[in-house]
Amino acid sequence: MYDAFISVDLGRQHDYTAIIVAEEARWIGDPPDLGRFGPPTPVEWPPTMRGWVAPSELLPVQRQLFASLNYQGERPDRPPLLVRHIERVRGRPYPQIVDEIVDLLRRPPLAELSVALLVDAGGVGVAVLDLMRSAGLRPYAITATAGDRVNAPTVEDARCPKRELVAAAQIVLAEGRLRIASGLEHAPTLVNELTDYRVAISQAGHDSYSARTGAHDDLVFAAAMLCWFRDWFSIAFDDQIRATRREQFA
Repeated sequence: MYDAFISVDLGRQHDYTAIIVAEEARWIGDPPDLGRFGPPTPVEWPPTMRGWVAPSELLPVQRQLFASLNYQGERPDRPPLLVRHIERVRGRPYPQIVDEIVDLLRRPPLAELSVALLVDAGGVGVAVLDLMRSAGLRPYAITATAGDRVNAPTVEDARCPKRELVAAAQIVLAEGRLRIASGLEHAPTLVNELTDYRVAISQAGHDSYSARTGAHDDLVFAAAMLCWFRDWFSIAFDDQIRATRREQFA
């Protein structure tokens, strides 16, 4: 279970590399009576916060409490992803990109959160993943494939159909769960690229992909990895939440 995600789609030397940072929101409802311990204190349950709240807005004791309660079923289904940072760069050396990721993780608010680092493992990704591991990072490698099913020998090494990655981001966007902070420079570009991106499947089962004329797909795939990984990684939690809710209202 993670508070936040950094998703990195790596481009070749003359292509864009995209970096997206998002938090998984925590749900705060009305405080319950927590049994023999009595009701929570205002420090544990902030009196002015209700609904979906970013983990970075909570105190450590609050993050721990709501993470626990949320994954026991005390929240609506499918939390939103709160996009806090969007960056796209071109021509930047890969060691410098790795240094930037290290710096992001060391600075607030990410330094105080549990963060999953998701990295495109195709193309130049293999070498950059090695650089990241040498720097002490523990990235999840995600490889887009032309197949029709997810293959994950380990949680840290997942191979996912490209069509499924793109669909995950488009679904999260359509559901209103991809909430992008206002004022981010590349926010309109991300929304436009996701909305316009098309996946076509031929009668022979082959995929083809197209963006609007002149557009790139680096932001699409950075967002796609983030949205897909969150739902894929947390599916057991989400299924348990739904099962618990069904039992409560049976």
